[in-house]
Amino acid sequence: MPSPNLIIPWLILSISLCLGAVPKWFIKPNDDHQIITGIGSAKNPKDAKINALNDLASSISIMIQSQTSLRQERDKNKLDSSLTQDINLYIKDLHLLGVNTLQSEEHDGIFYIRLGVQKQNLIKEFLTQIEQNLNKINALNLKQCQALDLFKFHTLDRLLKQTNSKIMILNALDDQTHSYLALQKAYDIFYHNSPKPYAHAIFEELDSALISSLQKELTKFFKLKPTISSNLITFKLTKDGLNITFKDCKGDILFNDQIDSTLLPRANFIFYKKVKAYLNRE
Repeated sequence: MPSPNLIIPWLILSISLCLGAVPKWFIKPNDDHQIITGIGSAKNPKDAKINALNDLASSISIMIQSQTSLRQERDKNKLDSSLTQDINLYIKDLHLLGVNTLQSEEHDGIFYIRLGVQKQNLIKEFLTQIEQNLNKINALNLKQCQALDLFKFHTLDRLLKQTNSKIMILNALDDQTHSYLALQKAYDIFYHNSPKPYAHAIFEELDSALISSLQKELTKFFKLKPTISSNLITFKLTKDGLNITFKDCKGDILFNDQIDSTLLPRANFIFYKKVKAYLNRE
């Protein structure tokens, strides 16, 4: 089904064609492959520009999806549906980057506009964003422990997905293929820890029912298998409540929290929410 962003401008264009008032440049295809363009028309300049920006974003998205699909087909892979979402997200952020008005005109109360952006500007921006992501991955200090801690694992997962999508988009925009050795090393570490980081859990002074309920929540985040470099998770019941501590392979405390003794019947649900909040922190 055609994108609404494409339907609206062309619906207005069809109506205008019937009135015979469309400028010739408005219906002429763009023949400069170094510039990506978008057209829009409306009863006022502001809405015409908004329609042109939407059309421009759609043009970029369609071009990237087309090129990426060809590459994926050549490699006998399917285009990841999440990549399409990523394209739309990134283009939404980028479609104002260096956008210029190429032509504009008013006919019989209808305003027509053509906007354009240099493809090189988009390439430059994606190169910058990829470099920023690689710096963030490097800052995680992945070689510190063979087993990644939970926060690093989820952060790395997010950064790898983002960076991979941006590289695929970049390669669709650029004539040359971009690859990054540092990214492959990060992938190797991530896959070594997949699908979940290893952890060893210790329960002190807890009854079997509470241990069982907490283990069920733990397995949503960890693979419970003691190894030399496993994360260490300690649950210790005191008169004040349940103390929870996460330590990495070097013994550094990464997470430390407590569940009040009055809330122990719901300790498993509270623990899950606390860990999710820990992972979602900036």
